[in-house]
Amino acid sequence: MNPPIEFLENADLVRPGDRVVTSGDGGVFPADLLVGQVALGNDRRLRVRLSADYERLEFLRVLRSRAHQSIVDPGSLLTPIELPSPHVTPAEVASDG
Repeated sequence: MNPPIEFLENADLVRPGDRVVTSGDGGVFPADLLVGQVALGNDRRLRVRLSADYERLEFLRVLRSRAHQSIVDPGSLLTPIELPSPHVTPAEVASDG
């Protein structure tokens, strides 16, 4: 079974030999799992040559991959730890009661 690829925004961007991977959308499968490879069928339609037996597969959504963004400054991903106010110490809180 080599399901056809349908509903492409721009079929000129998809070529036989391109990899088809999961997007991670929906949280069912993690991103970047290999589904198969684009192939040109006998009927001249783009199809997916599946990398595994997906005999129960009913629907496959193909999304255009986007370039990964490089992290230039990893320190900018961190947020400062918020410390308790220096005006109240645990000892003061315990003695108030």
